[in-house]
Amino acid sequence: MHTIVERKKVDRKLASTVRATLIDANAAILAANNLFKSIDLPADAKISLYLPIGSEIETAPLFEGLKARNITTLLPVVEGKDRPLIFKEWAVGHPLDNGHFNVPVPIENAKNMAPTILLVPLLAFDANGYRLGYGGGFYDRTLEALRANSGCMAVGYAYAGQEVAQVTIDKFDQPLDWLVTEKEARKRL
Repeated sequence: MHTIVERKKVDRKLASTVRATLIDANAAILAANNLFKSIDLPADAKISLYLPIGSEIETAPLFEGLKARNITTLLPVVEGKDRPLIFKEWAVGHPLDNGHFNVPVPIENAKNMAPTILLVPLLAFDANGYRLGYGGGFYDRTLEALRANSGCMAVGYAYAGQEVAQVTIDKFDQPLDWLVTEKEARKRL
């Protein structure tokens, strides 16, 4: 019998391989359109996105659409192991530094803000709103804290082909409120 940690490790490897076959330049535009058609974005929203790494679905059309709507955009920043993410204001064209894991992050003096909507990258997702991430627990810790303090909507953003029958979960995994792909935007029941 495999432990949850072992199953997740195997699942991550498979999901990463599958996602690499799904790259489609048009998918990002379609997914952005699905998000804008389906999710209410208040004018005062603060939306954390991500800059894609590897085969993650592109977020550039979202940044463009949010800028056109004058909505504040943020990027997540890892401060350290076993800590929740923090978020800094950032828009296309603003300077970036290299953060933990060589992930681009806003410069140090960028304004810290709490997101009202958190766009979450993932390796796989299921119909119950659970995601398979990279294993650091950063988004799960962060969602737990944000939901306890101020509330925050979590939106999984992926290719439709990343859906699996069931994501292996443990007590720390936080469900997503929405799943958005190039084919649809689906609210978790």
